[in-house]
Amino acid sequence: MTVSLLYCGVDTLEATFEGGLEEGLVEALQKAKDRAQIADSAKPFMIGDSELFVSAKGVGVYRFALSDADLQLRVSVAKRGIPPVSVRLFASALAANGHTALYAKAVRLAAELGANIENTLSRIDLCLDVQGWGFGDIDFANLVCPASFRQVTRDGEGVCYQIGKGDVVLRIYRKDAELKAKKNLAYAKVWERVPDYDPNSPVWRIEVQLRGSALKELDARSVSLAFTKLGKLFFYGMTWCELRVPADANKTRWPLDPAWGALRGLWGASEPELSLTMRN
Repeated sequence: MTVSLLYCGVDTLEATFEGGLEEGLVEALQKAKDRAQIADSAKPFMIGDSELFVSAKGVGVYRFALSDADLQLRVSVAKRGIPPVSVRLFASALAANGHTALYAKAVRLAAELGANIENTLSRIDLCLDVQGWGFGDIDFANLVCPASFRQVTRDGEGVCYQIGKGDVVLRIYRKDAELKAKKNLAYAKVWERVPDYDPNSPVWRIEVQLRGSALKELDARSVSLAFTKLGKLFFYGMTWCELRVPADANKTRWPLDPAWGALRGLWGASEPELSLTMRN
């Protein structure tokens, strides 16, 4: 079996920032949010020289949500316990621009709002896209993992296998089918840079999502530390859950599937596709 690595990188990132919000910011955001609610559409809001759009609704404990094509900023007015600014970096923008540049933009925007102290990495998703390897229901049954939660979602050609729903989650799914369903074929430009890419063959994505206690265990609660050990974080997820070869009634004794061992050794940050214009 010949496996072609098409892409690997940070697929989602959420982080928080501390600091005092700029005077007058909450009032200005509220006016923009009021206008968005009246018009039922997001309204422009300048942060420094960057234009974002204020949503008519907040996100959870965050009263305000501002977005552009790259990221979403959430702003809280809570006095204690909630960092004033949270950011979510979008998957398409991460593939197009790379995690380093996109996070630097988030740091700059948060500082413009007054939250100039990097706080905590809340979530990071790492992805690996390959061809020449496939996954099915039998393989899903052969995953050995401490998590009891398992879910399979099917939509036409698309299928997503998920295991876990806490601080560690592993997903395996047909990325090409997902993009086709969303009519987001521009993403294929990431894969087209690889000479062995076959546009007529399935692309399988393995995605490791890490939060809270898992990030703490790996000493990766800050974004800067996480960026120095992305390969280790991905390997952690691929070791927490392993595809094994059935041998007897005791799954813990099953040997590791050789393909799984090869896959978890493939990860290494890909270069971003800087010329892409992609939608989430």
